[in-house]
Amino acid sequence: MSINWTLLDEASYKDLRYDLLLAVEETNDPKEEAYSDAAPKAGIPTIGIGFNLQANLRAVLEAGFGWVDNPDNPTNFGANGYMERIAKKLEGLKTPAQLEAAIIAIDAILAERAADPRLAPDEDRRTHFGFGNEAEVRATFDALIDDKYDIGGAVDAWMPNIPLSRERAVLASLAYNGKAKDKDSPATPLAGRPDLKPIGQRFMDCPSERRSRRSVVRDPV
Repeated sequence: MSINWTLLDEASYKDLRYDLLLAVEETNDPKEEAYSDAAPKAGIPTIGIGFNLQANLRAVLEAGFGWVDNPDNPTNFGANGYMERIAKKLEGLKTPAQLEAAIIAIDAILAERAADPRLAPDEDRRTHFGFGNEAEVRATFDALIDDKYDIGGAVDAWMPNIPLSRERAVLASLAYNGKAKDKDSPATPLAGRPDLKPIGQRFMDCPSERRSRRSVVRDPV
């Protein structure tokens, strides 16, 4: 039996994949400020499109904020560097009030970093912990879904040889949502998650202007 895939070019595929997760995770509202997640991950500091800051801080700092990882200059990511200091402030948080206090402490660390002469002249020097725009959220999302979690590999393991298409984008969103709760790693797209929305509903959750913008069909190769 053949399947008629709704084929997309690479850019449209990645855009739709992003929009699907944005609709499901954040009801189409990317969070530029950190927030305390709800159940079942109650209290975990989160930002963007459900980015767990305890597990994904480096991706936020590197892909989102533009921090540079320079082996010759451990200021950002080395032992007792700024990332390590920020990570310690995010440990053990359980309530929004605790997160609010942590962000105040983190902003003080960022202010110290902004004045640090060891940073390269063109490095980002923001003094508030938060994304500056949706482009930074998207850059972090792309780094996580393609690099850290290898969501494409998870989809291929579940159903091999699916071309870039609307259908593959929906399966990628299911795989991302299906990350094992404890290890924050990709799982089989539908494993143990009866709460996840059906494929058709996921596509319809995207606002109509996003759906039409993300529906550039490419010719089969």
